[in-house]
Amino acid sequence: MMEKRADQRMAVSIDVRYFYGKMFYSGTVSDISKKGMFINTAECIPPNYKIVIIIPYKNDLLTVDSGVSRLRQNSGCF
Repeated sequence: MMEKRADQRMAVSIDVRYFYGKMFYSGTVSDISKKGMFINTAECIPPNYKIVIIIPYKNDLLTVDSGVSRLRQNSGCF
C-alpha cells in the first residue's frame, strides 16, 4: 500500500498531556512529522475537535494548539 502523506513520519515515544473538554489527559505520541502526530490515548476525541497538547522538552513545556484529524479504526471509538 502506498503512503499518502507528504511528510515522512518518525517513530517516537513521547509522553504528553492534552486538554480536552475541561480536563487534562495523558497519551503517548507514537509517530510525528512536520504537520502531524499520532497520540495513543484511551479517550475518544471526535474528529475536528480542538485540543491543546503539552509536550515536555528539555527543562520546559511546549504547548501546541491542535485538532483531531481522524481516529484509528481499532481504537474502540467506532
